[in-house]
Amino acid sequence: MWKKNVLVTAVSGDVGNSILKCLQPEVAPEVGHLYGCDMYPYPCGMNKVERCFQVPPCKEEEPYLHALLDIAETCHIDVIVPSNEQEIAALSRRRNVIEAQGIRLFLHDAAVYDVFFDKKKTQGLLQSLGLPFLPTWRAAEYQEQGTFPLVLKDAFSCGSKSLRIAHDEAELARWLDRKGDQIIQRCVGTPDSEYTVPVFSGDGGRHVVALPLRRILSKAGYTSFIELARPEYQEKIFAICTKIAAHIKLHGSIDLQMREENGVFYVFECNPRLSGTVNFRRQLGFEDARWWLQSLSQEDLTIPFQLPEQSFVGIRELNEEIVWRNEHDDTV
Repeated sequence: MWKKNVLVTAVSGDVGNSILKCLQPEVAPEVGHLYGCDMYPYPCGMNKVERCFQVPPCKEEEPYLHALLDIAETCHIDVIVPSNEQEIAALSRRRNVIEAQGIRLFLHDAAVYDVFFDKKKTQGLLQSLGLPFLPTWRAAEYQEQGTFPLVLKDAFSCGSKSLRIAHDEAELARWLDRKGDQIIQRCVGTPDSEYTVPVFSGDGGRHVVALPLRRILSKAGYTSFIELARPEYQEKIFAICTKIAAHIKLHGSIDLQMREENGVFYVFECNPRLSGTVNFRRQLGFEDARWWLQSLSQEDLTIPFQLPEQSFVGIRELNEEIVWRNEHDDTV
């Protein structure tokens, strides 16, 4: 087995830190050495890697790229795993430079990001595929077409950080930013009817595995509780997943976020990356971080995943660590 040296970015974030847990060499034998980087000097997650490097923010694209390439040369990196949308967008634009150095990336085709990083385009794709979709307007073009409550959020995918819910005209006026890249969307379901669904394919969307999870979000915006979707919902959810995966010729992992209303499942967002529940699902046998790594060296990877038969709940816990500093090195 070719053991790969892996660099995970933004390890202080919810997603990056969870990815590190899934790629520890003792649980992912494909990993030889695991490294991390972050814009902060002492990020959460630095205790889970051999070395952790501080890098410039990815908005400083050229210095950021050079920092990653320097790390790659120093540590003989084979694979880079970007963990947030901003870094994914930056690395997607420069993938040719990175891949020319023999480094593989956890990235989808640029066309996938063009659609899924724009929430209005995402709804347009769902509509074109004949799937349930949400009426969505760009803020600059909105002419009071929607029925309250309405959701306002940034068009560029960034989780729930920018999300606001307007219940009437006054709230809409308070949150509406016609000069920004904001979208307005019909609000469906309730917080208790929200689902996160990781979807993986290792052969271009011909064989697809998915894990439909009902979730509860914390006030900080990350998933704090999960349980398996009810049996009568699983087939509906899986049908949506397979249709999207086949259309985009999925090779790797995406995460569909849905809400259920009157038995209909609406995808309100698609994260074209590993998501924050990646370590939850690893413990359930859905090891898409490992599978994606395997798929980089195996053209057609088929995964024989089965949904868990035993009932479970997943609970996010807090943790505390002491990390001893190395005073003679700029890494930890």
